Order: sequence, then structure tokens, then C-alpha cells
Amino acid sequence: MLDLSWSRSMSIYRFLEDLSASCLISKRFGTPQDGGWDVCLAAPYALKSGCLVYSFGIGGEWSFDDQIASAMGCTVKSFDPTVKVEKLKHGPNVHMYEIGLGGKDEVNSRGWKIYSLPSLMEVMGDSEKILDYLKIDIEWSEYESFDTILTSNVVSHIKQIGLEVHSNDSNNYYPAWELVSKMEDHGFRVWAVEHNYATPFHDIPNMNIRGLFCCSNVYFINERFLDEFTTQKQNVEATEGMQQISSDADLKSAEDAFARFIEMQRPDLCIQSSLQGHHLNWDVCLSKGILKQNSCRFCLYTKAGMHSLLSEQISLFARKNLNCTTKGNQVK
Repeated sequence: MLDLSWSRSMSIYRFLEDLSASCLISKRFGTPQDGGWDVCLAAPYALKSGCLVYSFGIGGEWSFDDQIASAMGCTVKSFDPTVKVEKLKHGPNVHMYEIGLGGKDEVNSRGWKIYSLPSLMEVMGDSEKILDYLKIDIEWSEYESFDTILTSNVVSHIKQIGLEVHSNDSNNYYPAWELVSKMEDHGFRVWAVEHNYATPFHDIPNMNIRGLFCCSNVYFINERFLDEFTTQKQNVEATEGMQQISSDADLKSAEDAFARFIEMQRPDLCIQSSLQGHHLNWDVCLSKGILKQNSCRFCLYTKAGMHSLLSEQISLFARKNLNCTTKGNQVK
């Protein structure tokens, strides 16, 4: 386990809050408190009847599972090895299993049946299906689970993820930072983060410092699915506020007009945006998706044995805002 200084941990925490995407249409399903989860409903992430949801971690709260099934017509498969599911009352489209999620298939020391996500989707007959929403709240097992998920083909089948990441004290943000970084490398973009304010750390003298808490719900969209929204028609239907686009307009002029209309309505919406691949829907903005990956290289030199909050912030800015590859060097 890395022993990070408190200031360095704060810098890593800020990394988690540095969003890489926006979702203008979203809804919370389930309780407004801990146990409910946000879902991006902007195309192409909008949920349609027949959508498939996997929910890991039921505990004593499954209002998310019930509501997203009833309101959106999703089939929800809920998993938790710690509860007796036959005693739980739930909606007809919610199917519960006493199974846990992990990095490998096993029966663990507690007698729980554990599957990796690729294996479980195969067992459930869903290996070729699109997973519209993946919710994971499994108390520290998320790290080993994603070691397997991110090295399998299943990443291309997941549209969006609601994930709770855990840290047990202020010196242990590194696993969460590493996991989010790996997920970004595999095409997932963070559009929202919320923190568990009910369980603060106990090693910080100032308990009012925002963000030093045990758990955070991190919401991802998979940018692979943006490519699915490429226009197929030769014209664009006129909608409210867009009557100036005629039904016989050619594709390029119609889309350009639509883009101008959106920019007039919300000029400050996304400072880094462009019409890429002729996507008509601008509800999702990948604010970091324009610059090419590794478009610059940034070297940080620090004195051996010392950690600087300023240097961490500069490095963070270069990586997150300029999409640089950063390299740390220590000098005597």
C-alpha cells in the first residue's frame, strides 16, 4: 500500500472530481439518499424498453433496481451473496441471485459463489448482449473485479457504469485514482461524482475539509457508443426551434445548422466541442475527447523525498486539460 502524504491525497482526490464528460439529460433512480444511482439518459445512452441492467450489491436497499425496471422497462439482474433473495419483495422485471462479483470464479472462504463479470454474463446468457447499465457497490471488491473486466472483451458491451470506489483513510486514495485512470484508458469517461458524507475519515484534524470521505460514487459513460449515433438519413427532421431546417436539406447543412442552434442556446455549455462524425445529438460533451491522446509530453522534476501540492496540481492540469503524458523525475 502506498503511503501518500495528506496533500498528495488531496491532489488525487481532485483528480476524481475532474470530470471528462457531461450528460445534460440524467435521472436518479431509487432513493435520493445513499442507495439511489444516477443514470445518463442522453442519446445514445437513453434507456429503452428491453434494456439490460446488472446491479451488484443489494444489501437492504434495492429501490434503484425496482424503479429502473418499472419506469424504463429494463430487465434487471441483481446480485449479492450476502442476502437471502427469496425473502426480498421486488418487481417482476427484477431477478435476484445470491452471487458476488470478483476477479475470478470461485467459492470464497465465506462460502460465497463469486464470478468475474465475463463469466457471469456467459452463465446468464448475456455474453453477446449490450449491458445498458452496470451498477457496482461491492465494498472493496471493485478493484479486483475491474482487473478482469478491463482485460476482457466485455468492456465494449457496457454503455455506462455507476461505481462506488472505497478508501479507508486519507492516505489511501491511490487505488481509486489508479482505477479511474485505467477506465479512462479503456474509453470510459466520468460525467458525475458524488461522495458519501456520512462516513468521514478519522485521521484528519479538520473534519470540514470537503472530499476526504471513505466512498465515492463515480459515473462513467463509454465513449465507444457515441459512434453509434452517426446520422443514417439524408435529411434531418425539423423539431421545435429548428423549423429553419427544411425536410429536404442535405445532411451537412442540416447538421451544421443544428450545431449553430445548440451553441446559440448554451454558448458556455462545453468549451471544447466540435461536430465530430456528424453526431446530431449534443447532449453528451466529451470535453477531453478532441485532443489526440498523448498529444503532448510533460516532465515534472521534484526533489527526492519531497511531495509538492503545487507540482501535483500542475501535473494534474497537464494530464487532464492538455491530455499530456506525464513523467515524474526526482533529483537530488
